[in-house]
Amino acid sequence: MRLYVEEPSLERGRAGLVPVRVMVTRDGHSFEQTVWKRPEELEASRPRGERQDEAREPDLVVSDAHVLDHVPDLERELGRPRIARASQRLTDRHVLEHLLHDDVLALLGGRDEGRLVGIETVHVSEHDPGLFPGDGEHHSGRVHVRRYAYPHGVVTIKRNHNALKIHVHRGSLDRPEGLRELVKFKIRDRRYDGSERANQSPLTDWVYHGQTDEPHPHAVELSIYSRDPRHYHGDVTGDHAMAEFLAEPFSLAGSEDFLPTWRRAFELAGKTSLFPGQVAPSLPGAAQHFTVGVEPLLAQLGYQRIDNLPSHWNVVHYLKKIGYEVPRAEDRQALADLREALDHLSAARNARGEPALTRAQESWVVLLQSPAFRGNGVPPPDFDLGGKTYPLWLEDDGTARNIWMTKPVSQGVKP
Repeated sequence: MRLYVEEPSLERGRAGLVPVRVMVTRDGHSFEQTVWKRPEELEASRPRGERQDEAREPDLVVSDAHVLDHVPDLERELGRPRIARASQRLTDRHVLEHLLHDDVLALLGGRDEGRLVGIETVHVSEHDPGLFPGDGEHHSGRVHVRRYAYPHGVVTIKRNHNALKIHVHRGSLDRPEGLRELVKFKIRDRRYDGSERANQSPLTDWVYHGQTDEPHPHAVELSIYSRDPRHYHGDVTGDHAMAEFLAEPFSLAGSEDFLPTWRRAFELAGKTSLFPGQVAPSLPGAAQHFTVGVEPLLAQLGYQRIDNLPSHWNVVHYLKKIGYEVPRAEDRQALADLREALDHLSAARNARGEPALTRAQESWVVLLQSPAFRGNGVPPPDFDLGGKTYPLWLEDDGTARNIWMTKPVSQGVKP
């Protein structure tokens, strides 16, 4: 048994006692719990001659294949989930060793430099802000949270009844406003899709009760985002208004500022690789490393299919590159129509002596066709694709029209 002191601010209410995290190993099972100690008891547990400020920092604590089931109160707080094979059984060790690219952990200070600093089961409210920007959730419910601090960042692993989210930020917990998202990876079980129950999870960012959303007990959805934290547009240029638009173009839907801001983003995309939804270029290799690394585990857990919901036109091309297909004929036709319309637009630009569209610019043009922006001269004639729309949108009643891409989980692979 090893003891180490957590910050007193994490738990209050017991005068004269110090909260201590106890890491216990019994019969090969490791788990953690908080106990309350008198200061003299804590002092007596230290090796003779060791001062408090010299106390050894705890090593990186990672769980093995069944540790999470033994974390006190986890089952009571979250219930005994029937579908949490990915969210409960995908251990911290697997996340840190197999799903995070070397370059991701190098930006935090090194693969072996992390230490566990927080374990808690919390109830988050709708639009909860979290500890720092980007750490919050959109829906309410209970979540089990574990945080690992590194010299230059933090890894947060969140689990609940149907999802696991891996969130990596660069910066310091002492200056939360300066933290920058590096990656956000999520694995979500699709068992409840097609009903409102699919949306009743704090780790769900979107809605999955539309006509194209069908339940599948052996399928998971992957959400994959990566950003190079050294090249955030607002940090590099000082143009924070444009950075906000890049991050969320739909924030200006219906505004007179939308089209002028869109044109600025389109010109920027001709010189950089900033796609819609990106405040910084992707970190090379991070997303592919995750998608390749997670597949053997999903096969071991009995999943048969991996699905993805491409948020933008460029994501469709990335997913096709790594083996995803579009199962619905209606969606395949809509994407083919967009491709044809973009080719006609490129030919017209070429005839006028204008430069060819970059991949990033194509994605911005397709975004322009969204029903959310139509009206007030949008789309303008020089970028009108003839009524063709990207088949991902949110209806007026809040129902999602989702486009799904899918690939089978490879069988016979081993972690």
